[in-house]
Amino acid sequence: MSWGESGKAFNVNGTCYSPSICFETTLARVIRRQILEARSAADGCDPQVLVNVTNDGWFWGSAELDMHLVCGVFRAVECRKPLVIAANTGFSGWIDSDGRIIQQGKRRDEDILIAEPRLDQRASFYLRFGDVFAWPCFAICLAAAINRHLQIGVRIGKFAKREPKVCPVEREQNACSNGMQKLKWETSDDISDGPKPLCCVRTKASNLRNLR
Repeated sequence: MSWGESGKAFNVNGTCYSPSICFETTLARVIRRQILEARSAADGCDPQVLVNVTNDGWFWGSAELDMHLVCGVFRAVECRKPLVIAANTGFSGWIDSDGRIIQQGKRRDEDILIAEPRLDQRASFYLRFGDVFAWPCFAICLAAAINRHLQIGVRIGKFAKREPKVCPVEREQNACSNGMQKLKWETSDDISDGPKPLCCVRTKASNLRNLR
């Protein structure tokens, strides 16, 4: 036994089945590629039903079983094809082309499911165009990241070059007791005597009328 070189499909009683193994159903591009390769094969057919055979016993009944089943829902909707799952210790099931789980087996227990997949003739946008929206989304995110990086760089540059703000003061011969310069300001209560020098640390915004 050896691995195959491309996706294969099998015609059984007039219905074309596309098989996948284990975690291949978690990757949309893998299932899409298998279907397209089966279509283009000289002896192949156009898959109508997806079949997944998996061994989920590695995960001991954890939430991975639920996640694997949900991935199958996405693959069925993307390809517009029903999906039949045969899982060891996991969730066997039957999912229609609209993503509805018609039947679901038991968790880590034996069960028998009889599926009657309904074929869907609708065309699949994903099969035709693939991840066409992924690249524009990536480009938008990259542009936003670069723009944000440049904005942060400009802000850092401006902050580094910015000179410290200095209170509008006039140097007096005698400094305040704390060593700060004196500030000319006018109070709203008494401005008749003109500007009065006070220490910056003692001024309050509520009392300031005009800074010079």
